[in-house]
Amino acid sequence: NFDEYRHKGIKFYKRVARELQDSDDLAYADRLVTCLLHVLRDRMTMKESLELLSILPMHVKGVYVHGWRMNNDPKRLASEEEFLNALRIKFPHTTGRTPGNNDQLKNDIRSVLNIIKQEAASKGVGDIKPLLPGVLHSFFAVTTDTPSKPVVGIINEGSKHFPEIQPIKNEV
Repeated sequence: NFDEYRHKGIKFYKRVARELQDSDDLAYADRLVTCLLHVLRDRMTMKESLELLSILPMHVKGVYVHGWRMNNDPKRLASEEEFLNALRIKFPHTTGRTPGNNDQLKNDIRSVLNIIKQEAASKGVGDIKPLLPGVLHSFFAVTTDTPSKPVVGIINEGSKHFPEIQPIKNEV
């Protein structure tokens, strides 16, 4: 049901805006999430992207794939600074709030990643760090989370809703 997906997407952005401590600015939350996801997808392999997609709400999945040109050999992020610069370049020049200095932007990124982590936890995935490039691991606080389902299990559960996606064989 499209309205249900749209509603869950709006809820996701409202949670991001609250986490950013500006619940009235959904536009900034939307631009930040979009930029963050687009920078990530352009620097991740197809497999990594599909694993990340498996934990996002349907509407946010649409944002992730909008305009995506799949690349079998993506340019990897070399540093946190490169990531921040890529975000600033990708961020649209519009009226409204823009990313602040590096410390403010890092806090905003932590907020978005925290909401993505909560979304993943609601689907049984407790740790999303393995899904993300290593240069982003510093954005996560050390926690003692409960054990989670492996992402492969989440993807395989999704294949029953999307028959064109073949289950991944867990060779561990």
